[in-house]
Amino acid sequence: MNPATNVGKKELPPGIRNRFTEFFVDELTDKQDLLLLCSKYLNPLALPASLLDSVVRFYVNIRKEASKSLMDGIGDRPHYSLRTFCRALQVAAGNPCQAARRSLYEGLLLSFLTQLDGNSRPLVEKLLSRLVAVLQKIQKEFHIYPIFLKLSGLLGSGMERYVSAKIAAEINF
Repeated sequence: MNPATNVGKKELPPGIRNRFTEFFVDELTDKQDLLLLCSKYLNPLALPASLLDSVVRFYVNIRKEASKSLMDGIGDRPHYSLRTFCRALQVAAGNPCQAARRSLYEGLLLSFLTQLDGNSRPLVEKLLSRLVAVLQKIQKEFHIYPIFLKLSGLLGSGMERYVSAKIAAEINF
């Protein structure tokens, strides 16, 4: 059971609480345990082990920064727990961007950056930029070839009705 430390939670009455066995489980802090957790969540994306290691390093580093120098929007220290990390991995595993590495980046951004104040954002962006550098080195994600967009008759007949959208054949990220 989660402790009643947040708003809206209450302790269970002793008569009900005594019917259960309580276990206290520490946060995972060992890198091997975090790597195992990360690989299980991100298994559908088939990411290389070096990238998973970088994600775990990012999580460990951001937790250190949160205890030292980061502030959230109301001036408190942000609390990054295993739940925060798992939510980021869960978003990434859903592959909302249809590109595994981009989805990973967006999931981490969503979970770790959105609650911070303006002064703390550059520190987290710096940590994320290191991760992005690793993302870019590993492999180029996808190819997009030139396409044509229909303009719904705005420019007359024939090929004038289409605009060539020259998109790079490879996007670094």
